[in-house]
Amino acid sequence: MTPLEKEIRSLSGLTGGSALKMWNYYKKGNSICDNTVIRGAAYALSCLEVNASMGLIVAAPTAGACGILPGALLTVAEKYDVDHQRVLDALATASGIGQLIIKKSHRIRRRGRLSGRVRKCGCHGCCCYHRDAWWYPKSGI
Repeated sequence: MTPLEKEIRSLSGLTGGSALKMWNYYKKGNSICDNTVIRGAAYALSCLEVNASMGLIVAAPTAGACGILPGALLTVAEKYDVDHQRVLDALATASGIGQLIIKKSHRIRRRGRLSGRVRKCGCHGCCCYHRDAWWYPKSGI
C-alpha cells in the first residue's frame, strides 16, 4: 500500500494522511490551479509520509525534501508521456549538477548568496550524500 491508497501516519501520529487527501482532491479534478500541480504535490507528500513513518526512501536531496524532485519529474513524465529512461537520465543529471554545486558552494555559502534551504531543495538534485552533509544538522537549517 502507498500513501496514495491508504493513510500512512508517522510513528508519533503527528503527521500523515495529507498525501491521500491531496490525491483525492486531485481525482475530483476541480482545483483552482492546474491539476498537474496537485498531482505533483500528492506525489511529493507521499514520499515524505513514507519517510515519516520510518519507511524506505531515497533521501534525495535530503530526507526532509525527498519528494520534491521525484514528485516533479514523475508528474511531468506522466503528463507528457516521457519515457522512463529519460526520467532516470534527468535524475542522474540533477545528481551531477548537485555535485558540482556542492563542490563549489563553499565559496558561495561564505558570501551568503545561497541559503541552506535553496541548496537542499533547489540545487542538490538527487544527491543522497556529500562531503558536507554534517553542515545541516549543526546549523539548524
